[in-house]
Amino acid sequence: MIKMPEIFLVDDRRGFESLRPHYEALYAVDTQASHFLSPNWIGSILEENPGRSRIIALRDEDAPGGISALLPLERSLHWNRRQQMFQTRYTALGRLGLSSYTGFLCAPGREVDALPRLAKVIAEMPWGGLSIRYEANHHRADIFAQAFPKDEFEVTWPEHRVAGGKVDQLLCPVLLLPASYKAYLDSLNPKMRKRVRRAQSLTRGATFRSASPDSYANDRDQLLDLWSAHFEGAENETKRVAMVDRYRALLDRAQATGHLYLVSFWLGRTCLGASAFVADRRARRLHAVLEASNPQAAGLDIGLLLHAHVIRKAISAGCRALDFGHGNQDYKYRLGAENAETSNLMLRRRSVSAVPGFDPMMLGGAIRKTRHLILGNRTEDALAGLAQLERIVH
Repeated sequence: MIKMPEIFLVDDRRGFESLRPHYEALYAVDTQASHFLSPNWIGSILEENPGRSRIIALRDEDAPGGISALLPLERSLHWNRRQQMFQTRYTALGRLGLSSYTGFLCAPGREVDALPRLAKVIAEMPWGGLSIRYEANHHRADIFAQAFPKDEFEVTWPEHRVAGGKVDQLLCPVLLLPASYKAYLDSLNPKMRKRVRRAQSLTRGATFRSASPDSYANDRDQLLDLWSAHFEGAENETKRVAMVDRYRALLDRAQATGHLYLVSFWLGRTCLGASAFVADRRARRLHAVLEASNPQAAGLDIGLLLHAHVIRKAISAGCRALDFGHGNQDYKYRLGAENAETSNLMLRRRSVSAVPGFDPMMLGGAIRKTRHLILGNRTEDALAGLAQLERIVH
């Protein structure tokens, strides 16, 4: 951990362990922070991805743990073909680990003071672009963004849609849970209530199973196999393998920290479907992270059965809410969820004349990237990159 006059700067596991007591103290008092910003969760992502993380914590003797704000980031190297130069880019670290939410930790009542100070420090660091997607507290993101000088930085809030623009990924429908499952069913419209009861009457001997330490690996692999089956065509194979690996890491991380709820639906030895959730015990909330059903399970509404089962279990466990995750798909609203919005902040440095857009600490990666440019016969790009690196070295 590097101690500077205004900040703690953490780039590796050893530094993170030095920061941990400060981090834990701030997280304990920031009731707006989700489990995805907890020290254990962020620390696991940092450990899984060595050399790619940077945590910036604002020092403040009067704040809990001696820090008043904290922002975990992923640091990456980018070749800007238009500007013909290497750039350092920052994105929210949580997305590297497929976290549902990202953003800031901040001491209560200190946002207006701490976040602009944090922005000022970050603005003086060398980088070309910064992105914080899925910040659940838009107020904090807005305070942070407004602190960047408009003549030096371009600030945008782009949409994030998938499925040909039909699904808004910045919306996260959330179901507030009542005191009983009966009260939940009564809250549904008659058509949906009838559909749930009918689906539950047609299970034909199929049973639900919550993953245990002994069954976890098999249940996880069943879910990943069913989920990855929607990738069609050889051109998607590389993407499929990469995403399966990332989701496996997400599930293993949640399991290792004791925050995974994985339920599967079986008929004999055949898995008909499965759903995985990260449990935020402090907020008493379940976060849906992955689900899939077996296309061969004809005649059964697997998705509805899994959702109804999880809702009943969540209510009996005292959960206050079930977060269906990103995307405004219709089924979430039919189950009674209401929208919660997240923000997508993007910052771009307009000029690199005063503060460079490349962090010299990434020099090794830039040299390796230059080698790839040469091997790829991109001679002009390689020469421009070498000229930039030469200026930095001298």
